[in-house]
Amino acid sequence: MNSLTKKASSGCTAIVPAAEMRMTIHEKEIEERWASNQRDLEQWEQKRRANILIRNGRRGIMQRGVSRREGEDEEETEE
Repeated sequence: MNSLTKKASSGCTAIVPAAEMRMTIHEKEIEERWASNQRDLEQWEQKRRANILIRNGRRGIMQRGVSRREGEDEEETEE
């Protein structure tokens, strides 16, 4: 049986089967990819929100322009 050594969290070294070591490495790669995907998703969400705010801002400008042309007075609301 092929075995490798693996350092435990307590600092001692244990002998583990090579298959278990490969699975641990594979799991770590999966976790790293998942973390990378999470970062990409967060960045995408931020860009999406920014684009929505920009789009809504442009609509607001256009609507204000239309209402002014029609002679309507705008009411300013403070939050």
